Amino acid sequence: MFWFLFVLGERTDLGRVLYERECLSCHKPDNRLEPPAPPLELYRTTEDYVLKIMEEGVPGSCMPRFQHLKEEERRAISRFVASFNSDYNPDLPKELIRRGERIYYDVCAPCHGDDGSGSTFGDEVPPPPDFRRFNPLPERTIEILNSGIPKTSMYSFRDILSERDKRAVAIYILTLFER
Repeated sequence: MFWFLFVLGERTDLGRVLYERECLSCHKPDNRLEPPAPPLELYRTTEDYVLKIMEEGVPGSCMPRFQHLKEEERRAISRFVASFNSDYNPDLPKELIRRGERIYYDVCAPCHGDDGSGSTFGDEVPPPPDFRRFNPLPERTIEILNSGIPKTSMYSFRDILSERDKRAVAIYILTLFER
């Protein structure tokens, strides 16, 4: 049993070390990249999604393919990043979810898809994120709704949506995440 825990600890440590070496220089708050690399600690994501992004990169962004890393190293980073906010389980008021869903379908779905997949926007570069597998925490969603994302089609909704409506959309987007 001790050996098993030791090995799990090594995997987490390897992922953390590799993340700090390979990812943190770009994925830090207030980075100056355009479009900016998202601060990953403000998202929930899946291991498979992180691995896919590391293997394919993101067209139209600074996110390269990480072919210089061994598959085991990419998987260790993926596990580590997926552990961010993995236990995030907020109270989601039904009234706010319903309000957010209505606003999402009217305002967000044309680009982000009815299901949050981001696939309905054609060949946009960089493409909208797949909220089912890369899901921003509410404070991050509200920040993006207020400021937009430079060098992308995501513009500011600061003067379009009320604070209550932005909060409702942020709560609704949480429901799209597939664990």
